[in-house]
Amino acid sequence: MNRIESILRDHPNARDSDERVVWYYVARYYGDPSELSAQDLLTAMHLRNIPRFEYISRARRKVQEKQEGLRGETYFGRKKKGAEMKNIFRVN
Repeated sequence: MNRIESILRDHPNARDSDERVVWYYVARYYGDPSELSAQDLLTAMHLRNIPRFEYISRARRKVQEKQEGLRGETYFGRKKKGAEMKNIFRVN
């Protein structure tokens, strides 16, 4: 998870996007994603040179669960909307 945490610190635009986290992960630890073929990428995942996308996504959520400062804007928007809905449907 330290790798994912590092990406979230260095690239705030990845905090709301699994696709961006994966892109930055591949770029940092494997090679330029724009130069990889789909076959190369899938082979690297099969050989466990790159974690599966689901693992990267799960690691992002776990890091953000523990470290509020690495959460994206979408998180705070959802929390605000949830509070508004609570007030609308609150029973007195």
